[in-house]
Amino acid sequence: MFELSCKDEETGARVGKLHTAHGIVDTPAFMPVATKASVKTLSSGELINLGTQAIISNAFILYLRPGVEIVKRAGGLHRFMNFNGAIFTDSGGFQMLNDKLLVQVSKKGAVFQSPFDSTKHRFTPEKCIEVQMELGSDVAMVLDDCPPFTSEYEQVKRSTQRTGEWARIALEAHRKEDQALFCIIQGGTFPDLRKRSAEALVAMDFELSLIHI
Repeated sequence: MFELSCKDEETGARVGKLHTAHGIVDTPAFMPVATKASVKTLSSGELINLGTQAIISNAFILYLRPGVEIVKRAGGLHRFMNFNGAIFTDSGGFQMLNDKLLVQVSKKGAVFQSPFDSTKHRFTPEKCIEVQMELGSDVAMVLDDCPPFTSEYEQVKRSTQRTGEWARIALEAHRKEDQALFCIIQGGTFPDLRKRSAEALVAMDFELSLIHI
């Protein structure tokens, strides 16, 4: 649940509190990146001592290594990395911008190549949600179609439409009550597409939305 504390009427800037299963996150927030369930150069204890309220990990990378089953056997992502604050998991969609990882994108999802052993893995909207539910993060994110910054209007239009379709599929697949599900606004640098994406996603029952630029 998101609790709005203050909103500037002139700029629209907001201050609030995001309530998660592992504590409150004051927003706007800085989240250290723990791609592989570890923040480089800092231990989980040091993060806690620094007052870190939330971190973000990469669901696709964790799915590859160490694997969902190992994290589950450890008691979930929080116990695996000994961090009791809020944990966000990115869908892995941002990996579409990496030519070394992306193999193919279709209406069904994306095929990625593992950076560890070059094996290929299909991530559908449903698979993405399944992985994040099993990891046990506090906030999961839907798989979005993330085109390069330099993409032409028609390509971005297609990715925006696909992002909305995937979001609806992800919402239907999500069944973990103590995990918030975030959608992601697409549309590149085109205001009309960003507006269209936001309106379509707001019409769905998501906790919050994030913006990819």
